Amino acid sequence: MSTPGFALVLTQYIQAPLSLPLAQLAAVLLKKVVLAHWEAGEDSTYVISDNEKTEVRNVLMQSLGNLAHGNAPSHFEDSKFQTAYSLVLAELGKLDWPEKWPTLVPGIIELMTTHTAFALKFFSVATDNIASDHFVELVPVLFPHLERVFDASTTPTRFQGRVVAIVQTCLTMLGMMSQSGESAQAGAVLQSTVTPWIGRFLRVLEAPPSQDLGLYIVIVRALTSFIVEWPKDMSSLVPSILPPVWQLLLKAVEDYETHVVLGADGVDGNDDGYDSDGEPNGQAALTMELMDFVRGLVHAPTKKTKVLVTQSLQPLVHTMVAYMQITRAQLELWSDDPNQYIIDEDDDSLQHNVRNTGADLLRELEATLGSTVLTATIQATQRRLAEPSWRLQEAALLVMGALAEPLLMTVR
Repeated sequence: MSTPGFALVLTQYIQAPLSLPLAQLAAVLLKKVVLAHWEAGEDSTYVISDNEKTEVRNVLMQSLGNLAHGNAPSHFEDSKFQTAYSLVLAELGKLDWPEKWPTLVPGIIELMTTHTAFALKFFSVATDNIASDHFVELVPVLFPHLERVFDASTTPTRFQGRVVAIVQTCLTMLGMMSQSGESAQAGAVLQSTVTPWIGRFLRVLEAPPSQDLGLYIVIVRALTSFIVEWPKDMSSLVPSILPPVWQLLLKAVEDYETHVVLGADGVDGNDDGYDSDGEPNGQAALTMELMDFVRGLVHAPTKKTKVLVTQSLQPLVHTMVAYMQITRAQLELWSDDPNQYIIDEDDDSLQHNVRNTGADLLRELEATLGSTVLTATIQATQRRLAEPSWRLQEAALLVMGALAEPLLMTVR
């Protein structure tokens, strides 16, 4: 890999018609060459020459043009190869864009119409790697195209989900730069983009429910991130964000009980839905994201935000009891192995499921908001204990157990 000309030969080789395994292997090797020899490092004994780097970039740009015009080899249409190729381009982008390779981002953006999946894969990887000071330049160029993809009625929800993740990364980086004082321009770009995107996210949450929960999950995750990262700036937007998120939490209870509590999926108390990227997209994953959203609200250091949570404590706890019911899969597992029940239900358990997430949230609510949480918990659990369902009764006792120590302190 340290032979002069090898990087160029490998890049040219990928452009020829190849079997898919060979194409993927070549892309992986090219990334290794870039990581090892594109720039000088402590262990580097060989660095690719500037002339060869220029030729490699030119060949890669030609490949993007061929892909845009339908002239690329067939392996360029394969999803796994596109991922491997995106990793190569993103690594080079981190090192060379925009100073040494200003045409890279425009070349990828050109693919946003004809090869949306490939372009989104690239930006998903690239935005996690490029230097923070480049986001001020990237966002105004990229976001109009992301808006077009997200708003199009024909865009699959999985593509919309990738757009949300890219937007979250970009806006978070701009926020960090603005708050640190690195760039006044970053704050201006952030202010001009964050509100329109939040509006788009809320319209999705307010629309009739979809079978694909993955988009809801990434949107709630993004909103949580914004509230946590910029609590004071977001405090004026929280009153408009909270209602659709709250309605989603309420409306999802019935589906959660049907598919997770009474369904056969999810040995860990989670349903086994995953998207094409391997990310969980089932009812349990959505529920845990919604609980994380509440956690973000509680930890926001603004009085307005905490007041909104405090006003809804009793219905919140009442709803959480429904989500914390023992699932059919958990019941079968714990009946066969009682020791596993002890391990999973321990306060220090590392098991990531809805029951444990809910218990942790309740403890955080009490630690932050105090006795108002205890009062709301007692009222909500009393209502649940009066219901005939043993699962709801058990979940109500679980909720009381999660707050046992502060409840006993109150009695004393």
